[in-house]
Amino acid sequence: MADLLVDTGMLKELDSALALIVDTLDAAGGMSRSTAHACGDGELAGVLIDFADDWEDTREDMLDAVRSISDAVHLVSDGFDKLDAELLRTLAGLANG
Repeated sequence: MADLLVDTGMLKELDSALALIVDTLDAAGGMSRSTAHACGDGELAGVLIDFADDWEDTREDMLDAVRSISDAVHLVSDGFDKLDAELLRTLAGLANG
């Protein structure tokens, strides 16, 4: 029978890194549009606003994707932690029984 080894510590580190990415993307909302008015040229400001609007759409899509991945990693990590604890209780019961 093969052993199943899951590094839940690594999964928790990944979950923390993904949470940081989510926080960073979430905090970046609206920042790119606000700089357009400081450029001094109306045409350039229009181009920057168009870019900013496209970036907002992309940022929101990325935010949704990273949140989904983070949620999945969190569920997998918790699931293996619970399974490990349950197996340990079962083995302890067999050893005592």
